[in-house]
Parts: sequence; C-alpha cells; structure tokens
Amino acid sequence: MSAINNYTEEFALLKKLLRTEAFRFVVVRYNHYDLIRQLEKDLKAAYPKRKIQKLNAEKTNFQEIFQTYSKLDGDLLFLENFEGILGKKSTSTGEVTQAMESENERRQNITAGLNLRRDKLAKKNNALVLFVAAKEGEYYLREMMSKMPDLWSFRSLLLDLEQEIVIERTELKVAPERTTDVPSITASQFEQNQKEIRRLRQSLETAGEEDLELKLSIYPQLTRLLVENGIYDRAIIYFDEYLEVVEDEQKTGILIDKGDAQEAKGELSNALATFEEAMVFAEKYEERNREGLCHERIGSVQVALGNLEIALEYFKNYQKIEEELLSDNPEETVYKNNLAISYEKLGQAQANLGNLEKARSFFEQSNQLEKELYESYPQS
Repeated sequence: MSAINNYTEEFALLKKLLRTEAFRFVVVRYNHYDLIRQLEKDLKAAYPKRKIQKLNAEKTNFQEIFQTYSKLDGDLLFLENFEGILGKKSTSTGEVTQAMESENERRQNITAGLNLRRDKLAKKNNALVLFVAAKEGEYYLREMMSKMPDLWSFRSLLLDLEQEIVIERTELKVAPERTTDVPSITASQFEQNQKEIRRLRQSLETAGEEDLELKLSIYPQLTRLLVENGIYDRAIIYFDEYLEVVEDEQKTGILIDKGDAQEAKGELSNALATFEEAMVFAEKYEERNREGLCHERIGSVQVALGNLEIALEYFKNYQKIEEELLSDNPEETVYKNNLAISYEKLGQAQANLGNLEKARSFFEQSNQLEKELYESYPQS
C-alpha cells in the first residue's frame, strides 16, 4: 500500500494520463470515501468540459453500465463499490439461496459483460474508472484479473489512494446524535474495522428471515462502523435495510443517521428528503428532541444549498423547541447545549444574511450558555 496521504502524487499520474482523450481503464483502491469525492472535484477542475457519470456497482446491472458508457463522448464513468460484485454470496455452510443466486448472476453479468465488450468499450474515448475499497490486500486485484482478463489487459493505471482517516467537523459545536468526538483512525485501526465490517456483513447475509433480533443488533453496529470509516455508500444501503425491519416508532433516529451519511457524501437533496421524512416520524411519535434535531439538520442543508432565508426559519423552530424542552427540564444539560447550538446557528445565518447586530445577539446568547455549561461541567 502506498504511503499515507499520498493523494497528490497519485492524482498527478491520473491527470497526466487523461490529458489525451482515449480509452482508459483505471482501477482506484482507496481507504476512505472522501478520497473519491476529492478525486471527482479535482478532475472536474482539471477537465471542466468532460462529464463524470457515476453508477453504484452494487445497485446497477451490465445493461445500465454499457448504455451509460455508450452515451459518453470523451468523458468519465465512475463505477463505485466495485469490490462488492467480485465475490459470490453464500451461507456459512456454502449453500446458496435463491436470492443469493440471483444476486450472484447480476454480479457475474457485470464482470463477464465488461470483459466480453472490451473492444467496444475501447472504441470510445472514455475513461472507465473502477473504485475498490482497500480491504483484503491483493484479493480484489486477483479477482479482477481472473474475471475480466481481456479488459484487464487494457488497464492503463492502478491508483492506490490512502490517507490517515480523520472525521472532522467544521462547526464549533454539533447537535447531539451527530458524531462529536471521533478519534483519528490509524491504518492499523482501519484494517481492524474492515475485518469487523466483513464479519458483520457475513452474519447478515447468513441470517434467516426468523433472525430478526440478530439483524436488529447487527445493523446499528455495521452502519456506525461504515460511517466512521467514510464508506458512506455502503452505510446508506444498510440504513435502508435497517429501516425495513424496524417498527415505525424506531425510524426517526435511523433516518437522521442516514441523512447525516448522505450529507457527508455530498448528496444534499437526498439528505434533505431523508431529514424531512425523519421529521414526519418525530412529529407522529412526539419525539420532541429529535424533531428539533430534524429542524437543525434541514436548516444546515438549506444553508449548504444557499437557501439562507429558508434555513433561518428552521433554525428558529429549532430554537423554540429547545427553549421549551429546557423550560420543562431545566436540569437536562443536553437541552441547554442544543439551545446554545440553535443560537449559534441563528447567528451564523443572520451573519450570512448581513444582519450583523442580530448575529451578535445570538452569538452572545450562545456564549453565555456555553459558559454556564462549562462552569457546571468543567471536565466535559
């Protein structure tokens, strides 16, 4: 594996390769999804006239891949989560259920189709970029060479992207239920996490319809690990599966977590829809605190979308809810903390709108609550 934080050197190779519009087959191994987002951003800046189309290998089929690729002209097609189609599904005893057989056929059709159509792919001046999460050393490379030997002979470049995994927040404070103190993850810790992720996934795949309790214990662990390791696409898939097996009154928190993953991935429209859905359940089941969090999340997404006036209204609702909760529960520090966050959000929104006096007032109120919290809990 390349040295940690090797992105600059590896991207320079790809940028040089793509200067000439010709068929390129690129394999990118990465240890954090943020690297894919950075690669996409930098490629758009380097080649603004070239489109980037993206497909999720775990949700698509060969026909969609080939049709999408064929419509491109000198552009790039990203196939993300490609490692997910290289293996075969089976139970721990080696048995293959009907659903697993259908999934294995979909996977085989993709690898076989790409291999058989290599000459047609090569006639287009496009770049086909496969993204493979770094998990089991050379395993996935061997599988690609084995399943797609003809296409592999066209391979133009293999990138190995690795960075020290640190999940950062740019906000001064983050509302509860959002990750607030995630330590740096070393390469060794990342590998340990990957092993645990594989174990949990295998347990899910072998669980039967009657093993509901097992599934309910696995999904929160699996989605948390995937998010912590920046594997947002996979996390979103499992959040959806998780939502299918829980009762409606349990869905609010899961939807908020799913929306956080979508927001982190840059899928703002999807995140907005997910937070709005969470709000419906929060209101239905009178989860007042989570209802407030939904207002905060929606407001934050609206800020990212540039809709400051809309965001301001959601932050006002967030403030109102937290004030009511704190008034009813004056000893609950979580509500005082949330209220401080709501004031800060309001201050940021007002500042962005040019209302500096109003912004200062909200920041002062937030600061006062922070001081009170610190005086009561100096070690926290």
